[in-house]
Amino acid sequence: MTTPQVTRFDLTLAGDKLVANKLDDVTNPLRAIVVESVVLPADNFEGILTWCADNGWTIRVFLPIGARAWKGAARPVRNSLQIRRLRSELTAQNISGLNVHTLDLAYDC
Repeated sequence: MTTPQVTRFDLTLAGDKLVANKLDDVTNPLRAIVVESVVLPADNFEGILTWCADNGWTIRVFLPIGARAWKGAARPVRNSLQIRRLRSELTAQNISGLNVHTLDLAYDC
């Protein structure tokens, strides 16, 4: 069995807390494996993003909710069925000013 390696960070801001999920999305591309999940003070957010940028990770920030970083190039986090379902859910919410078809739902939170 292959040992999981951290190839993606999902960072979620929740008030004064930061939930940092370290994932392996390469060993099994169909299902990311959570290698570690930690809760940190929210002020660690910028430091983690700086570390990722300094080490060649691709970063997408989704303020105010968080960010996602990939080791190397960005890889999709959803398949086509999941993208269609999420697009339908967002369209049904009828959020003023949101053009669902301009979102890159393969990568975004």
